This record gives sequence, structure tokens and C-alpha cells, in this order.
Amino acid sequence: MILNILKAICKGRLIMKEQGTIILIPSFEPNKKFINYIQQLKNYFSSIVVVNDGSKAEYQPIFDCINQYDEVQVIGYNTNKGKGYALKHGYKYIDDTIQNYSGIITVDCDGQHLVEDVFQIAKQLNQNNNNFILGCRNFSQKHVPFKSKIGNKVTSILIFILYGKWISDTQTGLRAFNKELTPFMLEIPGERFEYETQVLISAIQQNIQISTYPIQTIYENNNAGTHYQVLEDSKRIGKVLFGQITKFLSSSLLCSLIDIISCWILLDLFSNISNAFLRISIATFIARIISMLCNFIFNKKFVFKTNTNQIAILKYLILALTLIILSSCFVYLFSNLLHINAKIAKPIVDSLLFIFSYNIQKTWVFKETV
Repeated sequence: MILNILKAICKGRLIMKEQGTIILIPSFEPNKKFINYIQQLKNYFSSIVVVNDGSKAEYQPIFDCINQYDEVQVIGYNTNKGKGYALKHGYKYIDDTIQNYSGIITVDCDGQHLVEDVFQIAKQLNQNNNNFILGCRNFSQKHVPFKSKIGNKVTSILIFILYGKWISDTQTGLRAFNKELTPFMLEIPGERFEYETQVLISAIQQNIQISTYPIQTIYENNNAGTHYQVLEDSKRIGKVLFGQITKFLSSSLLCSLIDIISCWILLDLFSNISNAFLRISIATFIARIISMLCNFIFNKKFVFKTNTNQIAILKYLILALTLIILSSCFVYLFSNLLHINAKIAKPIVDSLLFIFSYNIQKTWVFKETV
């Protein structure tokens, strides 16, 4: 008895049981190796929740086997609904039924996450009181499947460009977060693989601290066991990645149209002004004010969906003035120093400033806080 206790202390088992970390595993049609994986996990963690995401009847013996362990609770439903749905189903179950838990660690059921790495992530979560931790793999290794390597790299680059945060492993399923973030995780939309990407974007937008921890990179049989549907799931992830900036672009185009139409109307209204330059200047100025006000309202209500104070309009005007100055300066530099025709330089510069404007509006003008 004493020897077993000492072994458990050395391996960290008793420590973890006292800390109340919950392991959550969404599982769809796992292989028999899943049983051995659960046996290893239960040596370190006293509470493991497995969500059967509508697996076929022939997989039920696997779930029945692991459900016999005191540390494991199997829940689920009959129809496959996707990883995001399974995760949120598990979050709600944990929050409703398990008292005094300190945090949740999500783990994939395909054996990609070594128990030792899961244990280290748990230590990081409890010792450093981090809000959100990602177990990140090294995609530069030779055994990583090409599609996984490229897919992750592209997503990392896009998130950095569009949301200003570099995350080396955007597809990792090994994630940990404190109990306080459970309501936040439940509110995030998405039911399949796109949910995990949306979690990263929402965390960045809410200024939630994201920490990374290196883990071992494991792919069995060239990742043949994955349930990721390349076309459908990539389409969903693309919609998540580009959803907000597409709205931002639509708002910009609509307000450009408002600017033109307003200017046309005002030119007719001020037709009695004999000085052509004065008439055009007044019409252009008022039209630009109208379009900028519309753009501010659209971005606030429909693009970034924030409840900002009056200072936001001042920030927006400062940004608008800055963009006008930058556009003029860079077009001049491109045309005079690089000898690029101004007509070509203008769309290049404005395209770059469009991304700049999007990020500044997201992180400064319409900044969200939890």
C-alpha cells in the first residue's frame, strides 16, 4: 500500500487528482488502441470524460470497456455531429455535473498526444495559472504528412496576417484552459473542425492569453485515421478565417458606393453655386463624411460587433486621416523611388493599407475586452 502511494506521488498521479483537472476526449469511431490509451491516462488523472460522437454500433464495445473504469465517464448521442459539437457537449456536461474542477484539457482519441505531454500541459495550466495553453507540434520533421504540414502553415500565416497573432500549431487538439473560460468556450459557434479555428480567433479578439508548449509530433499511418474531410472542413475553416474580413471588405465597398452616390446627389443640390471648384469641394467633403459615418456604424455593428464608447469615433477619424496621408506618401515613394507608375502603385498601396486598416480597427478602434 505504502509502496503504491510512493509510486503514485513520483509519477504525479495524486497531485493531479487533487488539482481537479478534467480530461475531455471527443471520440468518433476509435480503434482498439484507444482502450490502452485510456488505461494510461487514468494513471495520471482521476476524471476523464469521453464523448461518443455518434459512432456506429460496432464501436460500442470499446466505449463499454473504458466506461468500466472509475475514472472514466462516457457520454454521447446517436448521430455524428462533429468535433466542435462533441467538445461543447463535453464542456456543458463537465460544468453541469462536476464540482470543484479547476480546468479542462482536451485530447484527441487517435493517439497523437502522449500521456506524458498531456501531464506536462496539466502542470503548466495549474502552476502558471495560464488562461489558454496549446500543445504545439513541430511540423518541420520529415514524418509529418505533407497535407498536414502545408495546411497548418497556411492557417498559421493567415491568422497572423488577419488577426495579428502567430500560432505555430493551429490544428492541435491538445488544449487546456481554466474553468473560468468554460462559458466562453460554450458560446463560440461551430460544430465541426472549424470550431477549433474559431476558438483561436475568438481568443485573440478577446485578448485572452494564449501560451504554447512544445509536444512530441506523432502521426500514425500517415494520419490515415483522421476524420477530417478535406473539401468540406477546409471550406468551413476558410469561412471562419475570412468571415470577418469579408464583411469588412463588403462594408468598405458599400460605403464607397455611398460616397459616390452622395457626391452625385450633392453636386445636383449645389448646382446653383457658380464656382465649380467650390461646388465640387463641398460635395466631395460632405459625401466623404456621410460615407465614413456609415462605414463606422457598419463596422461597429456588423463587422466587429462591439459596444464601444464615443472615443472610438475619434480613433476612427485619426485612422482615416492617417490612411490618407500614408496612401499619398507611399504612392509618391513607389512612383519616384521605385519608378512604378502611380496608377499601378495606387492599388498596391491601398491593398496593403486595407489589411493595415482592418487590423488597426480590430485591435484599437473597435477593441474588444472580456
